[in-house]
Amino acid sequence: MAVLGVGAIQKRVIAIEVPDPAGSSMDALALRPMVYLTLTFDHRMLDGAVADTFLGTIVQTLESWA
Repeated sequence: MAVLGVGAIQKRVIAIEVPDPAGSSMDALALRPMVYLTLTFDHRMLDGAVADTFLGTIVQTLESWA
């Protein structure tokens, strides 16, 4: 059994890498919609590696959402 907690989506300031005209990259600040995800599970029924894979798949899906 596992419980996935999803917080409110809020705009937050984060650091991103942007291409530099010289060909390298530089850091910039940007506003992005962010959400906190919390996964709680019973370690007697679910292995931590499986829970980590599950949460990683959710994060990857949300980050690549078109």
